[in-house]
Amino acid sequence: MPIISVIVPVYNVEDYLEYCVHSILNQTLKDIEIVLVDDGTPDNSGVICDKLAEEDERIVVIHKENGGLSSARNAGLAVARGKYIGFVDSDDWIEPDMYEYLLNLITENNADIADCEMLETSIRDYVIDKECEQIEFLNRSGALDIFFRISKANINYCVCDKLFKREIFEKVTFTEGIIFEDIDFNYRALVNIESIVVSNVKKYYYFKNPEGISRNSFREKDMDLLKVWDNIIKMSETYSLEYKVYAEFNRARADFGLLCKMFKYGTRNDGGDYNKIRKELLKSVRSNFWMLLKGRLPSNRKVLLILMTINYRLVEIPLRCLRILGGNK
Repeated sequence: MPIISVIVPVYNVEDYLEYCVHSILNQTLKDIEIVLVDDGTPDNSGVICDKLAEEDERIVVIHKENGGLSSARNAGLAVARGKYIGFVDSDDWIEPDMYEYLLNLITENNADIADCEMLETSIRDYVIDKECEQIEFLNRSGALDIFFRISKANINYCVCDKLFKREIFEKVTFTEGIIFEDIDFNYRALVNIESIVVSNVKKYYYFKNPEGISRNSFREKDMDLLKVWDNIIKMSETYSLEYKVYAEFNRARADFGLLCKMFKYGTRNDGGDYNKIRKELLKSVRSNFWMLLKGRLPSNRKVLLILMTINYRLVEIPLRCLRILGGNK
């Protein structure tokens, strides 16, 4: 039985997959199982999965019909044999010692989850600068304080820079059919653990495609974010009632964030009724104006909030200009 199973959902990544998988195969910790889940990919990624499996017996391949990221991760969980579980997205890559580092953190602190930091980059040979290591051990309440943005610590909802005890997945799996599944999963995981250990050391490289600006444009499916927070509000009544007010704030913040995304990147040309969506989001933001203004928002965001409630075009034009001047940021 391997000590760690790493689940890699695969879809339309034929140009990136081998680089990703080799970064896992070359880990300093060798006792690793890699579960490649071909999620009905239409390109040659499935063929590449099989070729990689022939080259290294630590690789297991699943071929399935397309079901989305959560479905692929759940399929991987169904066959994973490791004592601990990790996830890597198939166009990303990791530092050679990431899993040895996370395993030491989780075992030395007897934690349920170990968490490092990630770096967004479009440069494959990027070298992370060495930094002063800061490690924090958090109980469930401390972790939820970060999740709900009560703490000043930076929030990271991604599951890919973490290592999880296998037992967590006996209670929690990924909700299928939605995006923003990592936010949904993280909440349900955190209310079912005792502790998490968090490091500021960067070990995970998140690939940021410099040609992918169009992928950031607003789409109707982005409204899933509101469903996720509505569900967290409902679940907080059972699992973390003291955090319900913070869940409601984050729901209002999600409305505001979606509007900013719409104004900055524009909308998809897919027939969606984006005028209606914009009006709904603006109505919600204006009704929650004072909650957002008094809450934990950066000062520049509060300026945008004020301008948005006066006239959304006061925000739309500057954000579009910012995107053009700053690229895909």
